[in-house]
Amino acid sequence: LARTLRYTLRPTEALIPLYKELENMNDYLYIQKILWGDHLNTDLQIDEGIENWPVPVLILQPLVENSIKHGLDDSTEGTIWISIHRREQALSITVSDDGRGIPPSTLKMLQEWLQKEPDEHPAEHIGIRNIRNRMRLIYGESASLTIDSTLNHGTAIKIMLPEKNSSGLMQKEDANVQSADH
Repeated sequence: LARTLRYTLRPTEALIPLYKELENMNDYLYIQKILWGDHLNTDLQIDEGIENWPVPVLILQPLVENSIKHGLDDSTEGTIWISIHRREQALSITVSDDGRGIPPSTLKMLQEWLQKEPDEHPAEHIGIRNIRNRMRLIYGESASLTIDSTLNHGTAIKIMLPEKNSSGLMQKEDANVQSADH
């Protein structure tokens, strides 16, 4: 829990190696699997050689949390798939579940909402909004976040992150200094 708390205190505009983001996601899943037991299944597919790809802090865990909280909450069991692949000059991240899905009218509203300016949305969908806003801050319009869902068959959230040099990458030493300051 302490490691998770320290992780959430990182600057949200920082880039970190993908493997660090995966560690944080796995810490969260460890806790959820204690609560769910054998009723929560996960499947992680990741291309080799992309572990150091710079990604924004807290981009995976909130998506996994949404799958559990909004997709699987009424289920007695469920599966979350996380796939991360290199696509030409971009990183493709998909988090999907086999949960209840999103009603068509809500899905339409979310898809329209994703097209609006950051200050034009309601006070709901905080996790998705934070991810989208940080992506725009770091990558401009060259990154994307899309949501697909079929009622009673699950939801998939896909993020495309363009390749970015590691100049904004938070190094271990930087993280230690910042955590010592707090």
